[in-house]
Order: sequence, then structure tokens, then C-alpha cells
Amino acid sequence: MRAVAPWLACALAALSLSVHAAEVPRAGPPAVPPDDATGDIISAYRAAMARYVGEQPGYEMPAYRAELDDALARQDMWRITDLTKQHVVDLPSLSAQANWERLVVYTGAPASMAYVYADSLWTMGQTLENSARDTPAQAEALAAQADQVRQTAVAHALYAVAVAEVESRRCRDAEALVFWEDNVRRGQSALWAYARSLPENVQQALLRYAHDLDIRVAPMRGPDALLCGKGRLPSAGEDVFLPQAQADRARAQTRKRLSTLLAPWVRPK
Repeated sequence: MRAVAPWLACALAALSLSVHAAEVPRAGPPAVPPDDATGDIISAYRAAMARYVGEQPGYEMPAYRAELDDALARQDMWRITDLTKQHVVDLPSLSAQANWERLVVYTGAPASMAYVYADSLWTMGQTLENSARDTPAQAEALAAQADQVRQTAVAHALYAVAVAEVESRRCRDAEALVFWEDNVRRGQSALWAYARSLPENVQQALLRYAHDLDIRVAPMRGPDALLCGKGRLPSAGEDVFLPQAQADRARAQTRKRLSTLLAPWVRPK
């Protein structure tokens, strides 16, 4: 059983600090550009964020990264799923896959990709929990790691919900958000049950983490065709987006309400 990847250990340490000290861990050092920033400013910000993520200790990309990048550029989540099934066979390969997922999520990937990353973290937590049962001598340390990884998964699942809430305001179909959220609730019910079981101070820290990450990543996100197409990519000539000015106003209003919109996901039913 290999230890959790060093980059994840750093993330867990930051998250643990936020839980105990009620501080929001920062997604990265680059200063967030103003709301009206475009073009070269956003490109430079994305490059700075990518450098920050890629400079974490032990940060290795999967050998099939080019194939993942190509699939993401086409929002081909089915191809990404196929590649994952083909290459992710143990914790080290899952860690490498999660490295790529974190890189693209922190540089503006769409809602579906943000949730895939949360799901990878959740799987990693489950793997560590299983290892704790199989390794009595390390059971306590592995169980503690598993719990931290699961909390990190919840934080990023909440961020994925934030992405969907904000970016669905670009969609012509008002049911796009409902469709996405229904699938998320059904697809990972164990994660949300765990989130609802956490102490309130931990829930608050995870909510702040998600909100802070949205502040940092939102400038890099673009229209989400898969979200607005309700799980399918639009056909040629099909316009699934509202006019940009209208969408931008709605997105800005939604971001002001994110804390209220995210809270029910972790509250007991």
C-alpha cells in the first residue's frame, strides 16, 4: 500500500487547517483578475494557476494525458470515462489520473469534470478505508487519511455544484440545472450522506472551500455545452445558450447567493 500522493497530502493539510481554524484554504497564489478581464489577462491567469498546481511535490501526469486533453477539449466525457477504466487500476494510477483532473478543474473545466474529480477523491478515500481494515498496524493512520480525503471529495463535489449553479445561468433550457443535480444526487448518494453526517463546523469549512474555489476559477470558465444540453452535446446549429449579456448578469447574481444555494447539500434531510 503506497502512501497518498504528496500533492494530496499538502491539500489535506490545508483542508485540515481550515476545518480546525475556520480559515478558507486558498486554491492558489495568483491574484484573481477583475470581473471584466478578457483575453490575455485570463490566459495569463490560467497559466499561473496551472503552474501553481503543477509545481506541487510529486505531481505526475498520467502517460495518456494527451488523450485526456483531447477528449476534454471536445467535452467527450464518455471517452474520458473509457480512458479511466482502461488505465486506472490501483491507487498510484488513480492518483495520477486525479492529478490531471485537479489541473483541469483548477483551470476552468466544466461542471461534469469538476464532479469527476470529486468522485476520484471519494474513490481514493474508500480505497484508503479498505486498506485500513486490511492493515491493522497502520489502521488508525490510514483511517484518518481516508476521512480527510473524503472531506476533500465533499469540498470539490460542492464546488462542482457551484459550477453547475453558476454556469447553468447561460442555458436557454431552465431545466438544465435540475437535470444535472438529479444525476449528481443519484450518482453519488454515499458522498452526500457522508457530507450530511459531518459536524457543522466541518460542513461550514467545506462550504467556504467550495465558495472560495469558485471565486478563483470562475474567470476561466466558459460556456458549458454538456450542462446546457442536459447531458448531450448540441447538434450543429443548435443554440443552447442565452445572449452573453443576459447570462453574465444572471451568473453574477447567482454567485452572490452561492452560500445559500450550496448549504442544503450538506444539511440533514
